[in-house]
Amino acid sequence: MAREHFLNPFAKQKKRRDSRELQQQGSDEDEPLVRERTLRVASSHSGAALSQRRRHQISAAILFLVGVSVGFVLAWRASPDRRMGSSSAMHVLRRVPSDPFLLRVMTFNLRYGSSKGGPASWPERRRHVADVIAHYHPLLVGTQEGLPAQLQELQDSLPPTYARVGEPREPGGEHAQIFYDSSVVELRDAGTFWLSETPTTPYSKGWDAKYPRVATWGLFRLRATGLQLVAVNTHLDARGEASRREGVATIWTEMKAVLQAHSLSLADTPLFLTGDFNTDRSSAVYSFLTRDGDGPRLQDAWLTAEHRVGSVLNTYHDWLGPAFDATPNGTARPNAPPHELHLDWILARPAVPVVLAEIITESRDGHYPSDHYPVVAEFLVPSPTS
Repeated sequence: MAREHFLNPFAKQKKRRDSRELQQQGSDEDEPLVRERTLRVASSHSGAALSQRRRHQISAAILFLVGVSVGFVLAWRASPDRRMGSSSAMHVLRRVPSDPFLLRVMTFNLRYGSSKGGPASWPERRRHVADVIAHYHPLLVGTQEGLPAQLQELQDSLPPTYARVGEPREPGGEHAQIFYDSSVVELRDAGTFWLSETPTTPYSKGWDAKYPRVATWGLFRLRATGLQLVAVNTHLDARGEASRREGVATIWTEMKAVLQAHSLSLADTPLFLTGDFNTDRSSAVYSFLTRDGDGPRLQDAWLTAEHRVGSVLNTYHDWLGPAFDATPNGTARPNAPPHELHLDWILARPAVPVVLAEIITESRDGHYPSDHYPVVAEFLVPSPTS
């Protein structure tokens, strides 16, 4: 009956009419009294009753139409068709054992806030950067090149639930900080180490790097499910090939130590690595992270996503946007496979469904929030009981 009322808002009125007819068909002994009472009520309240029935009918019809409209809007918002192609999201959902949790991760090279004047200066870009993050509202944001005052101003411009963690690579220098939504996750532990032969020595520079380089990590617990996960963020050296190669090996060594120290499973604990790796997917760095037997064998969110948005050759664009792809620097390797030249990656383990990966190419009046595109990915992570 409840379903009948939802589908037919006038079913309830029909039931009332049927009830009155049954009353009028009662025993002969009661019929005069019933008829007299019915006529008396009808004569005194017929106008009000008719008005009340009409109001009920109109209200029920409005509720029905509102319900249908809300259902349509919710279905439209949930559909990946709006921005992610025509494949059904249910195809992805069925791959997760139970209780999937949508987890959005972003990597964003902010570009140093030291430039003075012009559209590349931090005061001109700060609002744009904050708007991009607030619009996508990722749970975790790995940032690179942020300076102390710049990072504080960014946090002040974001929703108040965002917090951050990470130490500078050198006094007053850039950070590889992780921003996180503290209303969704609880920070359990965190740290920063240096990509050098002595990773626990602050400000140490390793191998052939031009500058000290760091990685920041955080151990988080999802408040909704209790699932614990680890996020790592880094910015590899642009000059030193050995420092990049040895740096990612150091990251993997340190992450295994963190998991062991917190009695977490190496095989099952979700781990996300974000960063500007200053190298492309043909490199030994990428091979170690994604394929080599002694590496972490991370999955690349961009390559494994069900849907990809923002197909560009380069994630670094030198303030030119997609036009950079046609410049000599943007086409330095014209025969490179699509997406191989990306420097900014989101990597994860163990393998979980990636619903979406997007390179955010938004500009305002031809101006970009940074000289790198931010990259975002959405993962379906099962609950700890799955």
